[in-house]
Amino acid sequence: MTSGDDLRDTLASASGLIHATPTGMAKLPGLPLPVEYLHKELWVAEIVYFPLETELLKTAKALGAAR
Repeated sequence: MTSGDDLRDTLASASGLIHATPTGMAKLPGLPLPVEYLHKELWVAEIVYFPLETELLKTAKALGAAR
């Protein structure tokens, strides 16, 4: 099993995700994980201060996830 497979399985049954790496900040744009790992039953929190709405938060919101 690879770590990516484990993350996918873990998030599939998770109710929340807290992201705390610099990925998604203005100088490091993008998502910290594959978009298909997100689902609408997941709440998503971001520990990033700029921009206030990161790509992760925008994507999670578009999928119907709470934030």
